[in-house]
Amino acid sequence: MKLKHILLVLGLSLLPLQYENATAAPRAGIAATVNGEMISTLDLENAIKRELVIRQITKENPQFQKMVAELRKQIINVLVDEKLLLIEAKSKSVSVSEEQLDAEIKNTIKRTGLSESAFYEKVAETGLSEKGYKDKIRTSLITQNLLRRDVLRKIIISDDEVLAFYQSNGGNTASTVEVALIVYPSVDVASRHGAALQSGKSNFRKIAQSVSIGPNADKGGSLGEISLADLAAPIQFQVQKLEAGEVSNIFSLGDNEAQIMLISEGGAADTLLGVMDDATRAQITERLRQQKMSERVAEYIIQLKNKAIINIRD
Repeated sequence: MKLKHILLVLGLSLLPLQYENATAAPRAGIAATVNGEMISTLDLENAIKRELVIRQITKENPQFQKMVAELRKQIINVLVDEKLLLIEAKSKSVSVSEEQLDAEIKNTIKRTGLSESAFYEKVAETGLSEKGYKDKIRTSLITQNLLRRDVLRKIIISDDEVLAFYQSNGGNTASTVEVALIVYPSVDVASRHGAALQSGKSNFRKIAQSVSIGPNADKGGSLGEISLADLAAPIQFQVQKLEAGEVSNIFSLGDNEAQIMLISEGGAADTLLGVMDDATRAQITERLRQQKMSERVAEYIIQLKNKAIINIRD
């Protein structure tokens, strides 16, 4: 989950007229207060409208009123969380520079492929002025800066956590493996031998000697004992699914089809370098980081709520 998606309550869709009176709340008044600061019913109503558009919920839906009521409860909590973060940011003098704001807006406009004037014309269709849009982006950046300071910079993913995740999801942690490889000269040849090798009806060594165009074909395709992390990624992926003595499915290896047999495994590795390649490690690390980020942000907001005076009106 990306940080912007946790906090942004910005919708740039043009709201259909059918949503003009979608919610039962009046268009003026107070929906909630957080430490004395107001969240207006207009803010709440507009946020509900945006969500109805995103979810493609129309008045024709027989559950429309029920869905609106459920959205109201969800969205008021989102707005309260955002207000809590803004109040906390103000108390800690967390802000955003004009340079950071301008850079973010320029990057956003660039991603749309529109000119600046055309972009703000689209923004105007949502009822936001250019200033109103910039204020929303400023709010988003301030809350992001607060979370980076108080939460995200403290998130560390250790090697032990990466290794534990890898093991719990079936990753092979052998430090070394002994494998044999067949690289087929054509798809037809692979099709003739693949199933028989997997079932054990054919001898892997003999087939490798007779058809393989890969390394050490004369030795039955044996690659000898090798560090798991040193294997090419497609081979490593297949080995991780095998028990000793098993043969893999046919898989692509460069421009050819191939099969691998796991002959034996060495002892368990005690470091990540002996277990997985850099790409796998980076992927697991990012997944764990995102998970921790979601948990820590939720915990942080709960702490703010416990210190706050919040009044949500019916």
